[in-house]
Amino acid sequence: MRHASAVLYGGECLIFTGEAGSGKSTRVARLILAGGMLVADDVVLEDASKIHAPANIAGVLALRGFGLLRLPYTRSHAPRREISCHAGATLPLTQAEWCALSKLGAHLPEDWMPENKSGTQ
Repeated sequence: MRHASAVLYGGECLIFTGEAGSGKSTRVARLILAGGMLVADDVVLEDASKIHAPANIAGVLALRGFGLLRLPYTRSHAPRREISCHAGATLPLTQAEWCALSKLGAHLPEDWMPENKSGTQ
């Protein structure tokens, strides 16, 4: 289990790592708008053959300042590439980007949060 976000884009599973607030989810959101598919946000599980999200947060994308979206998602068996994110290096989403992303998924209540983000018992 890793603190990261992942998207399937261009035949690769891109895994964004970094501290909270470093732009991992924002980068994933922009790649989804460009045709990518959400794999995992905030928590990434990986084994030899696939990368995926814990079941209780699969398909949920959390964007600071905007909220939570339930989006289509996939498990990835594609080649992996890790990208390190650093605070301040990613511009926040614009209102227009958020509106476009919102059309792809369903909003979740702001207080929605699974009891156990890791998905383990």
